[in-house]
Amino acid sequence: MKHPPFEILQDYFENALADSLENRVKEHLLVCDQCNRMLADFAVIETKVLKRQAPDLSMQAQQRIFADAKKMLAQRGQQKRAHVERQEKLKELVVEWQEKLSFDWRVPALQFCSLSLVLAMVVAVETNQTEETTYQPISTDVQVSTYQDVTPQEGE
Repeated sequence: MKHPPFEILQDYFENALADSLENRVKEHLLVCDQCNRMLADFAVIETKVLKRQAPDLSMQAQQRIFADAKKMLAQRGQQKRAHVERQEKLKELVVEWQEKLSFDWRVPALQFCSLSLVLAMVVAVETNQTEETTYQPISTDVQVSTYQDVTPQEGE
């Protein structure tokens, strides 16, 4: 295993790795002094941080920090509410658009089909195909039947 990323070593130090990855890191640490030194540095840093005392702040500084924190929280709340409102508005617009689109497409589609039938009839009348006509199929796999082929003839 090549050197694990810094984040993986940090998670190993904090016991936050999955077992399989933890075992691979342990195997690497058996042969890598550089990664062992890095883990030792983590331990030194953690010890220094834990022993460090918080600085003394004046009452005025504490109040200013709390006031700034309240402002930031209020701004985030406003942003979150605005985001939720935008999402709700988008959902409403999508539903409205779907309803409108489904109706708008149905009517023209029916009109187009009806117009196509009328146009086919006009073309048939204009080209004198109202009488008995022999139609040639496009493919030999298709059998074309005319109206006269499917209606009973006189004398049958």
